[in-house]
Amino acid sequence: MSISPQTAARLPILLIEDTPSLMLLYRSVLTNAGLVVITAKTAAEGLDAFHSSGAKLVLLDMILPDKNGLDLMQDLLRLRPDTHVIVMTAHGSINMAVDAMRAGAYEFLVKPFDEVKLLNAVANAGGILSPRRGAGQAVAPTAQTNVNSSALSAVLKRWRASMPRLRRCRGRWPLCS
Repeated sequence: MSISPQTAARLPILLIEDTPSLMLLYRSVLTNAGLVVITAKTAAEGLDAFHSSGAKLVLLDMILPDKNGLDLMQDLLRLRPDTHVIVMTAHGSINMAVDAMRAGAYEFLVKPFDEVKLLNAVANAGGILSPRRGAGQAVAPTAQTNVNSSALSAVLKRWRASMPRLRRCRGRWPLCS
């Protein structure tokens, strides 16, 4: 996705993900799209980074080693209510998605997802395409939604090649440790 330098400067993104390979992948996709990404592996690190960075957009894993992602999201939104939080999980259910959206999540992504879905969610939440929307409101596509999928696919291919193995878990192909 081509994002202008002015937009990227407005969009510091905080990525809170405890799986190193996924953190690397998401950070690579976002930085290749021209965005500044701050990373954290735990809820405590994420909260510290949130305070120091002034991030208005957070990509948040639901299951962290030290705190539930929904609890952390509520803490972040209490501190800065205008923050957009994109919740990510490999253990998604309809109930979990409803709970996250009711608690204030902007978007709910079930892993695995591709780079286009990630970038579109970030673009929408970051105000590139539209202002913050309520549940059920669609975002009209614009010329800015075009994604340079060949460049992004190259990042994903490099990441996949670097992975030692993928294993089938619970009917999906997430990373399993």
